[in-house]
Amino acid sequence: MPIPRAVHFAETAAPQTLNEIQVGPTADRRRRRGSPGRRKSNQVWLERQGSMDRRELRDDPELPHEVDALYIGGGYPELYAAQLSANRSMRAAIARFAANGGPTYAECGGLMYLAESIDEARMVGILPVKITMTDHLVDFGYCEITTRADSIFGKAGISARGHQFHYSRAVGNANAAAYAVRQGGREYSEGFIFPNGIASYIHVHFLSNPAIAQNMLQS
Repeated sequence: MPIPRAVHFAETAAPQTLNEIQVGPTADRRRRRGSPGRRKSNQVWLERQGSMDRRELRDDPELPHEVDALYIGGGYPELYAAQLSANRSMRAAIARFAANGGPTYAECGGLMYLAESIDEARMVGILPVKITMTDHLVDFGYCEITTRADSIFGKAGISARGHQFHYSRAVGNANAAAYAVRQGGREYSEGFIFPNGIASYIHVHFLSNPAIAQNMLQS
Protein backbone atom coordinates (compact mmCIF):
# COMPACT_ATOMS: atom_id res chain seq x y z
CA MET A 1 0.00 0.00 0.00
CA PRO A 2 1.48 3.42 -0.89
CA ILE A 3 2.35 5.55 2.11
CA PRO A 4 0.15 8.67 2.24
CA ARG A 5 1.76 12.07 2.68
CA ALA A 6 -0.43 12.97 5.61
CA VAL A 7 -3.67 12.06 7.28
CA HIS A 8 -5.11 15.18 8.83
CA PHE A 9 -6.80 14.92 12.23
CA ALA A 10 -9.05 17.84 13.09
CA GLU A 11 -10.52 18.57 16.51
CA THR A 12 -13.93 20.16 16.87
CA ALA A 13 -13.32 21.03 20.52
CA ALA A 14 -10.37 22.35 22.49
CA PRO A 15 -9.03 19.87 25.05
CA GLN A 16 -6.12 21.09 27.12
CA THR A 17 -2.72 20.81 25.47
CA LEU A 18 -0.27 18.79 27.58
CA ASN A 19 2.76 18.85 25.32
CA GLU A 20 3.82 18.65 21.70
CA ILE A 21 5.63 15.63 20.30
CA GLN A 22 7.09 14.60 16.94
CA VAL A 23 5.67 11.39 15.52
CA GLY A 24 7.38 11.34 12.14
CA PRO A 25 9.68 13.30 9.89
CA THR A 26 6.84 15.26 8.28
CA ALA A 27 4.19 15.28 10.96
CA ASP A 28 3.60 16.60 14.43
CA ARG A 29 0.66 16.35 16.77
CA ARG A 30 -0.41 17.69 20.11
CA ARG A 31 -0.95 15.08 22.80
CA ARG A 32 -4.14 16.25 24.47
CA ARG A 33 -6.11 15.30 27.53
CA GLY A 34 -9.78 14.52 27.09
CA SER A 35 -10.24 14.19 23.33
CA PRO A 36 -13.72 12.68 23.42
CA GLY A 37 -15.13 10.98 20.37
CA ARG A 38 -12.24 9.51 18.42
CA ARG A 39 -10.99 6.11 19.50
CA LYS A 40 -7.30 5.98 20.35
CA SER A 41 -6.99 2.73 18.40
CA ASN A 42 -8.04 4.50 15.19
CA GLN A 43 -5.40 7.16 15.70
CA VAL A 44 -2.64 4.63 16.45
CA TRP A 45 -3.56 2.51 13.42
CA LEU A 46 -3.47 5.51 11.09
CA GLU A 47 -0.17 6.73 12.54
CA ARG A 48 1.37 3.42 11.57
CA GLN A 49 0.27 3.85 7.94
CA GLY A 50 2.08 7.14 7.37
CA SER A 51 2.60 10.66 8.60
CA MET A 52 -0.09 12.54 10.49
CA ASP A 53 -0.73 16.21 11.04
CA ARG A 54 -3.21 17.42 13.64
CA ARG A 55 -4.90 20.80 13.67
CA GLU A 56 -7.46 22.67 15.75
CA LEU A 57 -10.64 23.68 13.92
CA ARG A 58 -11.34 26.56 16.30
CA ASP A 59 -8.11 28.46 15.79
CA ASP A 60 -5.99 27.20 12.88
CA PRO A 61 -6.77 29.21 9.73
CA GLU A 62 -6.04 26.58 7.08
CA LEU A 63 -5.42 22.94 6.32
CA PRO A 64 -1.83 21.85 5.65
CA HIS A 65 -0.82 22.07 1.98
CA GLU A 66 -0.13 18.35 1.58
CA VAL A 67 -2.99 16.27 2.95
CA ASP A 68 -4.27 13.05 1.42
CA ALA A 69 -7.25 12.44 3.71
CA LEU A 70 -9.24 14.36 6.29
CA TYR A 71 -10.53 12.72 9.50
CA ILE A 72 -12.75 15.01 11.58
CA GLY A 73 -13.37 13.48 14.98
CA GLY A 74 -15.76 14.34 17.78
CA GLY A 75 -15.37 16.65 20.74
CA TYR A 76 -18.61 18.44 21.69
CA PRO A 77 -18.55 21.15 19.00
CA GLU A 78 -21.75 22.66 20.42
CA LEU A 79 -19.65 24.05 23.28
CA TYR A 80 -17.48 25.95 20.78
CA ALA A 81 -20.02 26.59 18.04
CA ALA A 82 -19.46 30.35 17.98
CA GLN A 83 -15.68 29.98 17.64
CA LEU A 84 -15.98 27.25 15.00
CA SER A 85 -18.40 29.40 13.04
CA ALA A 86 -16.18 32.46 13.32
CA ASN A 87 -13.23 30.58 11.76
CA ARG A 88 -14.47 31.16 8.22
CA SER A 89 -11.14 30.41 6.56
CA MET A 90 -11.01 26.88 7.99
CA ARG A 91 -14.63 26.22 7.14
CA ALA A 92 -13.93 27.33 3.56
CA ALA A 93 -10.75 25.23 3.37
CA ILE A 94 -12.57 22.07 4.39
CA ALA A 95 -15.43 22.77 1.98
CA ARG A 96 -12.89 23.20 -0.85
CA PHE A 97 -11.04 20.02 0.13
CA ALA A 98 -14.26 17.99 0.00
CA ALA A 99 -15.49 19.69 -3.19
CA ASN A 100 -12.20 18.81 -4.89
CA GLY A 101 -12.66 15.14 -4.04
CA GLY A 102 -10.39 14.93 -1.01
CA PRO A 103 -11.23 11.82 1.04
CA THR A 104 -13.15 13.03 4.09
CA TYR A 105 -14.34 10.99 7.06
CA ALA A 106 -16.31 12.72 9.81
CA GLU A 107 -17.78 11.11 12.92
CA CYS A 108 -20.23 12.51 15.47
CA GLY A 109 -18.93 16.04 16.20
CA GLY A 110 -17.35 15.91 12.74
CA LEU A 111 -20.77 15.31 11.18
CA MET A 112 -22.11 18.24 13.17
CA TYR A 113 -19.29 20.46 11.91
CA LEU A 114 -19.99 19.52 8.26
CA ALA A 115 -23.71 20.32 8.61
CA GLU A 116 -25.24 23.67 7.68
CA SER A 117 -25.45 24.81 11.28
CA ILE A 118 -25.41 23.84 14.95
CA ASP A 119 -28.48 25.58 16.34
CA GLU A 120 -27.94 29.14 15.00
CA ALA A 121 -24.18 28.92 14.37
CA ARG A 122 -23.13 28.42 10.74
CA MET A 123 -20.90 25.44 9.98
CA VAL A 124 -19.25 24.08 6.81
CA GLY A 125 -22.48 23.29 4.96
CA ILE A 126 -21.44 20.14 3.08
CA LEU A 127 -24.36 18.15 4.50
CA PRO A 128 -27.97 19.26 3.80
CA VAL A 129 -29.00 19.16 7.46
CA LYS A 130 -29.12 21.44 10.48
CA ILE A 131 -28.04 20.19 13.89
CA THR A 132 -30.46 20.75 16.75
CA MET A 133 -29.25 20.25 20.31
CA THR A 134 -31.52 18.52 22.82
CA ASP A 135 -31.51 18.24 26.60
CA HIS A 136 -31.37 14.44 26.58
CA LEU A 137 -29.33 11.56 25.20
CA VAL A 138 -30.57 10.87 21.67
CA ASP A 139 -28.65 7.68 21.02
CA PHE A 140 -26.07 5.57 22.80
CA GLY A 141 -24.58 2.12 22.34
CA TYR A 142 -22.43 -0.27 20.36
CA CYS A 143 -23.55 -1.24 16.88
CA GLU A 144 -22.61 -2.89 13.60
CA ILE A 145 -22.67 -0.96 10.33
CA THR A 146 -22.86 -2.15 6.72
CA THR A 147 -22.30 0.36 3.92
CA ARG A 148 -25.24 0.74 1.53
CA ALA A 149 -23.24 2.05 -1.44
CA ASP A 150 -19.71 2.26 -2.76
CA SER A 151 -17.76 4.79 -0.72
CA ILE A 152 -14.32 5.70 0.62
CA PHE A 153 -14.68 2.60 2.83
CA GLY A 154 -14.84 0.32 -0.22
CA LYS A 155 -17.55 -1.46 -2.15
CA ALA A 156 -21.12 -1.52 -0.89
CA GLY A 157 -21.71 -4.17 1.75
CA ILE A 158 -18.53 -3.73 3.79
CA SER A 159 -19.15 -4.10 7.53
CA ALA A 160 -17.54 -2.88 10.74
CA ARG A 161 -18.37 -2.22 14.39
CA GLY A 162 -18.74 1.10 16.14
CA HIS A 163 -20.51 3.07 18.85
CA GLN A 164 -22.40 6.33 19.26
CA PHE A 165 -23.18 8.80 22.02
CA HIS A 166 -24.85 12.11 21.22
CA TYR A 167 -27.35 14.69 22.43
CA SER A 168 -28.20 16.23 19.06
CA ARG A 169 -30.32 15.50 16.00
CA ALA A 170 -29.65 16.09 12.30
CA VAL A 171 -32.77 17.70 10.83
CA GLY A 172 -33.35 18.31 7.14
CA ASN A 173 -33.11 16.75 3.70
CA ALA A 174 -31.44 13.43 4.45
CA ASN A 175 -29.88 11.75 1.41
CA ALA A 176 -29.59 7.99 0.99
CA ALA A 177 -28.15 6.70 4.25
CA ALA A 178 -24.52 5.63 4.36
CA TYR A 179 -25.07 2.67 6.69
CA ALA A 180 -27.52 -0.05 7.52
CA VAL A 181 -27.13 -0.25 11.31
CA ARG A 182 -27.88 -3.04 13.76
CA GLN A 183 -27.91 -1.92 17.39
CA GLY A 184 -29.35 -4.24 19.99
CA GLY A 185 -32.78 -5.16 18.72
CA ARG A 186 -32.99 -2.20 16.34
CA GLU A 187 -32.20 -1.94 12.65
CA TYR A 188 -32.11 1.47 10.98
CA SER A 189 -30.34 3.65 8.40
CA GLU A 190 -27.85 6.34 9.35
CA GLY A 191 -25.15 8.64 8.00
CA PHE A 192 -24.32 10.42 4.76
CA ILE A 193 -22.27 9.51 1.72
CA PHE A 194 -21.04 12.45 -0.36
CA PRO A 195 -18.45 12.48 -3.18
CA ASN A 196 -15.40 10.78 -1.68
CA GLY A 197 -16.66 11.19 1.88
CA ILE A 198 -18.70 9.73 4.74
CA ALA A 199 -20.23 11.53 7.72
CA SER A 200 -22.05 9.78 10.54
CA TYR A 201 -22.84 10.00 14.24
CA ILE A 202 -21.27 6.55 14.60
CA HIS A 203 -17.62 6.23 15.63
CA VAL A 204 -16.41 3.34 13.48
CA HIS A 205 -13.72 1.14 15.06
CA PHE A 206 -11.15 0.71 12.29
CA LEU A 207 -9.62 -2.38 13.89
CA SER A 208 -12.94 -4.20 13.56
CA ASN A 209 -12.26 -4.18 9.80
CA PRO A 210 -8.91 -2.57 8.87
CA ALA A 211 -9.80 -2.74 5.17
CA ILE A 212 -12.12 0.26 5.55
CA ALA A 213 -9.30 2.55 6.69
CA GLN A 214 -6.93 1.16 4.06
CA ASN A 215 -9.54 1.83 1.38
CA MET A 216 -10.08 5.34 2.72
CA LEU A 217 -6.35 6.16 2.47
CA GLN A 218 -6.25 4.85 -1.09
CA SER A 219 -9.46 6.52 -2.29
